[in-house]
Amino acid sequence: MPPSLRFARRTILASLAPFGAALASNPETASLLVPGPEAGAQFRWLLRLGAGLGRALPQATALRVLAVGGPDGVTAANRFATEAIPDGQHLLALAPGAAQARLLGDSRARYDPAPWLAICALAQPAALVLRSGLPRGAALRMAIAGPDAPGAAGLLALDLLGIPATPVIAPAPEAAYRDGAADAFLASGPNLAAMAQGLGATLAFAAEAGASGRDAALPETPTPMELHPEITATARSALRAGLAACRLRALVVLPSLTPADTLAAFRHAAGRAVEDVVEDQPRPLPAAEAVHLQGQLCPGPEAAAYYREWLQRRFNWRAA
Repeated sequence: MPPSLRFARRTILASLAPFGAALASNPETASLLVPGPEAGAQFRWLLRLGAGLGRALPQATALRVLAVGGPDGVTAANRFATEAIPDGQHLLALAPGAAQARLLGDSRARYDPAPWLAICALAQPAALVLRSGLPRGAALRMAIAGPDAPGAAGLLALDLLGIPATPVIAPAPEAAYRDGAADAFLASGPNLAAMAQGLGATLAFAAEAGASGRDAALPETPTPMELHPEITATARSALRAGLAACRLRALVVLPSLTPADTLAAFRHAAGRAVEDVVEDQPRPLPAAEAVHLQGQLCPGPEAAAYYREWLQRRFNWRAA
């Protein structure tokens, strides 16, 4: 072969190498483990997100969405931690219950989500709904489903803000508020401002939604850290973890040590996939926002210990 042709051949092959690497960076088939049951709304959201993610990869991937265990997601997370390998064929939708179980030190949670690699998430605003017209300085009756529920973070926020509050244990906190048994509860979902107005309430504070602080869906509602900037760093991290679990609907992750090109391909595809479901609730978050949310959900050991010790003091409660 003449030298000029050999050079041209090498040049063409070199130019095709990045394209070939992109195609090789994702498999033909993959599995997304999600919490059960299949009949739930959560499964339907993730089924649609999984289909969009598979289509958006550089080489279309048949992404199977597999329901594992119950809705708290602990069983699915345990299976992912023990069985997933970093080959681009194994993904997990981390549920809020699974993140909360890890924060609480639940013995069932045999995983650490911190090293996993977030590619996208589904989330909703979370805010404290407070009855209007309460006497100034009166102790609030704060409805929570239980000490182990993410909504308990609303009570932690009140404690850190120095606002007297008495917990009211109620399986359905909003119903307890409507029945007049409680003055406040931590809500999560779309259109919280309109919901609060309909309940004759205000939004006292909202969970941070990103590095910039306030949730774009609730621009007029401050965060607890704005209301009391002197909250210590450890307490802030503990509170952020609890409130982030209230916002979370699913955090889609790959195993740690997944190759960089595979991770990049999935994150790019996730950015396109979430655009397809942007009108849905909960709100899809691309990789950068998902990584920030993961950081909030996975505080350091000091912050996790702070949250657990607060539960012990407040409720005489520890995770089994």
